[in-house]
Amino acid sequence: MFKKILLPTYILMLCSCGNSSIETTDTSQATESSDSVVASSSPQPDNEMADFKFHKLVLNIPSPFEIINLLPKTGMEFNKALVNSTDNSPKYLTSLKKGINYGVYGVDMIYLSTNGEYADMKKYFETTRKFAKDLEAGESFDKIIGSRMERNIESKDTMNKIMDDLYTEMDNFLKSNERLLTSTQITTGSWIESQYITLNLLKNVEKSKDNEIIYQKVFEARNELRELMSLLKEYEGDKEFNPLIQELKALGQLFDEVKSNDIDKALLSKISDKLNSVRSKAVN
Repeated sequence: MFKKILLPTYILMLCSCGNSSIETTDTSQATESSDSVVASSSPQPDNEMADFKFHKLVLNIPSPFEIINLLPKTGMEFNKALVNSTDNSPKYLTSLKKGINYGVYGVDMIYLSTNGEYADMKKYFETTRKFAKDLEAGESFDKIIGSRMERNIESKDTMNKIMDDLYTEMDNFLKSNERLLTSTQITTGSWIESQYITLNLLKNVEKSKDNEIIYQKVFEARNELRELMSLLKEYEGDKEFNPLIQELKALGQLFDEVKSNDIDKALLSKISDKLNSVRSKAVN
């Protein structure tokens, strides 16, 4: 079983099996409706290199589920203010915004689940379901995970089992290049959100034996971002995507100052502040 997969990405990849790609440069079919996906007209990178870098990325960085699941176990108090409100979802009209925030909401759903916030989790489940529909994967989303999640949404153990089941299907989707751009956007959104939640919680507590593993995860995030930036370099020609990529590049310069898991408060605060700026660009 693959334990280093980006969960929100592969939920969508599972759901999109057999569906046609939405990453077309034909914008004539786009509408102003919030139910439509406005496709990017920017030139796309060489698929072979982007495909190689994407699969290298997912095999070398952990799922955001891993660090989010650790937070309550290390004494981090739940902070509802950190999740992206589902009230924002109607303003995400382009394929980029839908892809990025599918990743964001997927991490938020995990964060709510691991903290027992099941009532709110239902809203996030419905939002990710709608985004799957907008990304032409709604029917398969319901078929694969919809009813199982609805029946077991308040069972943490069962929810974890559902997610493990999704992991086992990875091989089927590593062979497909059809949804590479969307998968990259989702991966980017999920990484940003998992780090945003983690660092905003971590900066307000003192380092202890209980939470030192989270400091280690922040140290490891330095290399994760390097892997992500290697992939995103292939998309710098995308005029809509590029501003966020440049923000992440600046964030990477701060992460490069992290030399060990012994991160001082000043650097942690600098990284967190920049990450907040990156996340704001992603969700606004």
